[in-house]
Amino acid sequence: MKLKACLFAFLLLLAGWSAAAERAVIVVEAVQMPAWVEHTGGARAPLAIGMRLSNSDRIYTGQGSRALLRLVDGSEIKLGENGILALADLGAHKNQLHDVVTASLDVVKGAFRFTTRALSKLRVQRDIKVRVVTITAGILGTDLWAKAADARDVVCLIEGDITVLRGAEAFAMNEPMSFYIAPRGQP
Repeated sequence: MKLKACLFAFLLLLAGWSAAAERAVIVVEAVQMPAWVEHTGGARAPLAIGMRLSNSDRIYTGQGSRALLRLVDGSEIKLGENGILALADLGAHKNQLHDVVTASLDVVKGAFRFTTRALSKLRVQRDIKVRVVTITAGILGTDLWAKAADARDVVCLIEGDITVLRGAEAFAMNEPMSFYIAPRGQP
């Protein structure tokens, strides 16, 4: 009987630890400096491996810099040099059948890539929105590349499916290596 009680207590402890780990939806996996994070209120800190990122954080990469971020489901976010990425709506929870990961990733400036892992596509539902200044892409198990430049915003679907939204215009992209270019200030 004591063994069952100890096992039950251990499982409760493990469940609490797992729930706490899930709150860290995005963690810094690798970084090539100079790069930093700006928290709510404007406080800046150097970006460091293992750092847990939160809602309203903004990631900045400098000249020659790169950052690799990992979501709780194993998906990767890569931010190129001179980039700015704003984070919002970060969450991880379970519904009746799947783990659900949510995030809004706002690519303010620079090159960006989002890649999911093949195995996690089967077990995880995603509600991830990537906004590249004037374009929004909804992600469904996807590998995409995007860039926010001064003259235009670009989204390139490498693999998977995305829904692209610009203004009131929305359409699905599912052809590998297809892309959408949105000139700034033009239809």
